[in-house]
Amino acid sequence: MVVKSNRLVNSKYNLKTIDHKMMLTLCSLISSKDDNFIEVTLTVDEMADLFNIKKNDKYELYRILSKECKKLLGATIEYDESTEKGKRSWKGMTIFSTMQYDEGKGRVKMKFNEDMREFLLDIRETYTKFKLGYVINFKNQYSFRLYELLKSYEKRGERTLLVEELRTYMNLDEKQFERYTQFKNRVILKCIEEINKYSDIKVELKKEEKERQKVVGLVFEIRQNDYRYPVEHYLDYEKYNNKTKGELQTILSSAVLARYKIPLNESSTNLFCKEAIITLIMEIKNNNYEKVNIQYPIPYFLGVLKKKHKEMTGEEITDTQIRRSEIESYNF
Repeated sequence: MVVKSNRLVNSKYNLKTIDHKMMLTLCSLISSKDDNFIEVTLTVDEMADLFNIKKNDKYELYRILSKECKKLLGATIEYDESTEKGKRSWKGMTIFSTMQYDEGKGRVKMKFNEDMREFLLDIRETYTKFKLGYVINFKNQYSFRLYELLKSYEKRGERTLLVEELRTYMNLDEKQFERYTQFKNRVILKCIEEINKYSDIKVELKKEEKERQKVVGLVFEIRQNDYRYPVEHYLDYEKYNNKTKGELQTILSSAVLARYKIPLNESSTNLFCKEAIITLIMEIKNNNYEKVNIQYPIPYFLGVLKKKHKEMTGEEITDTQIRRSEIESYNF
């Protein structure tokens, strides 16, 4: 779970896609109830999965990871705050205090800057929390920012943002997407597409507010997205996501056999999406069904897969389709 104060959510970041993923992963590995920041350690394999880096070239892996660690060490946030006399004050800080990559030990160590305490540990104000799995698949660096800005208003169902305000949150300079049509089509709409596809909220650009024919504000409608499955453990999820669907079907069959002493025929799972299979594997391995009285494991888990597949794709799979797929596999 990622927990951030809303002041941090509404700050200005200079983060790229990889930087956002790293920061959010680290946020998910600490607790807002901790007294102090702990040193977080990730293995090189976990980092490679996170950044989608090939693991077979060790020299290239070291080069990329050391480069990314150096960039992250310089990552900053900026925000404005009001003084007692009503005057505005600007403040900036680095996000991380230390970053160390030990090639021989195959691990990366990181620690947040103590100045980040008020945003991540001693949170005495409103905050926003979400599961890492809802955002980790974003490919657009601006999707992370728009998601957090709108997620913090989910209970209200709507948020109005000034165009210039939003550009500041996204750390855009004056020459980037200078025309509003560029900003809308190449940033806003692309972000909305990713947020609606991957996350737990569904967003719509409801209205464009104008002054003298110029768009100055955007009104976003925010509601719950019922078609996403909550991914609790992203690094485990990525480990499975890097496998082929056939490999996952074998893993699922073995997991059911190990727990329930009966194999789930791999041909029975041909029609289900990869994500449905992954989440069921993780649930079985995490003992989610341990207290459920399952008399007939095969029909039960096929029913679970049908439900997950429909939630994730909107497509309904019938028992007849499953049986037909099994017969076709046998004939083949």
